Amino acid sequence: MPAARGPTHLSDLSLEVLLALSPCLHCMSLCVLFAFLRPQPHHIRHGQSRSSINFNGALMRASWEHSRFFALVPASGGRFPGIFITKSTNCTGSNPVLHVNAATLGAPAHINAEILVGDASNGISALRPLRGYSVEDCTPFVGDLPDGNISWSGDPLRPLPSSFHIRFYLTRSRLWGFSLTCI
Repeated sequence: MPAARGPTHLSDLSLEVLLALSPCLHCMSLCVLFAFLRPQPHHIRHGQSRSSINFNGALMRASWEHSRFFALVPASGGRFPGIFITKSTNCTGSNPVLHVNAATLGAPAHINAEILVGDASNGISALRPLRGYSVEDCTPFVGDLPDGNISWSGDPLRPLPSSFHIRFYLTRSRLWGFSLTCI
């Protein structure tokens, strides 16, 4: 009885990806068509029979909504928020409104934010929430909107400092983008 042979060609083990990248914008979404192909095993190419059906490939389609290609998503998931702090920014005026392109995913999902002031060169622990613009003063975002809003209960007439950071708390949510406006 002959001994069992392993694969004789590297192609017997590989999975080849054929990317027929044909992106098209259709109804404000990006679509990409691609295929995964696996070469036929060596024993099938040389006329030997095999008892099982061999899967050799698939045609796939992926699509993304316009302006929703990459998102910040908390890695821990569940009820634990993912937290990130922006680089130093400014907003001339008062009454800040944070505009978000975001989606929350069920309960208890939400996005909160706070405005931080302080000297970040001493580390992020030196940053403190601005009174009236902390996470406790925040009206959280809940929903799935490309133009949602986050606001605070702070004094709308009080001018913001010349430089500050924003700390986001993402709980079971995705954040594709944000901008800040002041009046």
